[in-house]
Amino acid sequence: MGYRIDPAEPTDLELRRVLREQLAKAAEVLRVPGGPDAEAVHGARKRLKKARSLVRLARADLGPAVARHANAELRRVGADLATQRDADALVEAVDRLLAVAAGGPPVGAPRGATPSPAAGSSARAGAGSPAGAAPGDVHAPADAPGDADAPDTVAALAAVRDRLAVRAERVRAGGAIDRATLLGAARVLDQLVAWIDLVPPKAEGWAAIGPGLAHQHRRARTALAALPDEPSALELHEWRKRVKDLWYHQRLLRRLWPEAQRPLVEAADELAAALGDDHDLALLLELLATPDGADRPAPDAPAPDAPAPDGPASDGIDAPGGRVALVTEAAGGGPAETTETVELDEADRALVVAAAEAERARLQARARHLGARLLADRAGPWADRHGAWWAAAVGEARQARAADGAGGAPTPAEPGAGRGGPDPSGDGANA
Repeated sequence: MGYRIDPAEPTDLELRRVLREQLAKAAEVLRVPGGPDAEAVHGARKRLKKARSLVRLARADLGPAVARHANAELRRVGADLATQRDADALVEAVDRLLAVAAGGPPVGAPRGATPSPAAGSSARAGAGSPAGAAPGDVHAPADAPGDADAPDTVAALAAVRDRLAVRAERVRAGGAIDRATLLGAARVLDQLVAWIDLVPPKAEGWAAIGPGLAHQHRRARTALAALPDEPSALELHEWRKRVKDLWYHQRLLRRLWPEAQRPLVEAADELAAALGDDHDLALLLELLATPDGADRPAPDAPAPDAPAPDGPASDGIDAPGGRVALVTEAAGGGPAETTETVELDEADRALVVAAAEAERARLQARARHLGARLLADRAGPWADRHGAWWAAAVGEARQARAADGAGGAPTPAEPGAGRGGPDPSGDGANA
């Protein structure tokens, strides 16, 4: 039936069905003979994210302890599968900058926006924009690269892109995720499904999902309100995760009133995409940080004499002779056996950094513009509106079943008749 909840069916069965489908399909991909390719692994990770968002929505049904444990297990499995996608994401980030520098429309720009090379706007509402400009309007900041720099910017970006593509291909060819990790992840997903199937529901009907919907909306709204004028990459990434929950929840509940929810789904998708692109550019800027840390220190970087951290392939920075070099390390922190290096002089580095910063400013302004509208409601009214839509959908399902009663269709249980006792939403225990 796909990634959606049918309000006409018992809620606990629907929640477990959707979770079972997502995790079973992810496990199937991980068990492919010979191992899945990078795209297949990326698809499996997306299913894990869908499952985690469903667990958050179903917190009242599963109970806090079960929800926390399931979320932690899914997060751990997803992290084990992230190596290849992280390498590809940097290549895609530079591709987007190349499209902008070449005069194409910025990725994620509102329809009808005029394309311009390295167009950008201030990350904070109204700052760096003409008086009276609305948040989300696209303007070039004072320090953005101009048209005259476009050919040089394209050349510098192309050099960085080639280097990152070589790195991504080496990660892919080297089998960054070993077979034991893939099979172990699949086994964890199987065990998680079997375990949750045994968990009795603690709530039913709208009472099973309404609290989770309100809680996650509140978290997204709070994250937006807490953003400073110049937010960190981590703050924006945390907001993005809450926006993704909102997007997934609208998709899960889209049978309530599809015509009204379609614009919400589209706006949440665009907002999450803008914040995701911004995050990729933030990682690129970390990679281009100067070695002495004077320009842009990478967050959480180890001390100069600290041992290299264990983990998947990572990138360091070196600058012999005043030039910036992107140096790749092998898994485990040691130098790679063959290290491909692309050197950028300071002028090229400055062009790439300026292009990335300008695009980040535009993306953040667009995100604030969308977020202010998508998250205008407080959590209570937001959940109440969806609860009313749920009740209407349940009522319509009852009427349809009553009309088909001659065919022996079962009648949904009355409020309080289900395993969870009285349904405080008043919409029927199992409807």
